[in-house]
Amino acid sequence: FFRLGHIPGAFNLPLKTFDTEVHSFLQYLEEARSSGKKVVIYCADKDCPDSLTTARKLARLGYSTSVYRGGWKEWRSAGL
Repeated sequence: FFRLGHIPGAFNLPLKTFDTEVHSFLQYLEEARSSGKKVVIYCADKDCPDSLTTARKLARLGYSTSVYRGGWKEWRSAGL
């Protein structure tokens, strides 16, 4: 799904590999936190629950995130 398109600047961390791959992203999360950037989680579309679950998992690790509920489908439809 990520190779077919994604929001600029996005990283791909699928929920199914979150527990084994999150360590690879901690540097980027720390950089975002220290520079005051917001971490936004999104999924394919508004019906995908994975973004909410990922946000909860990151919150348990101490990271503040927001969820873009419309997902990639809404972003692409808006021509952004």
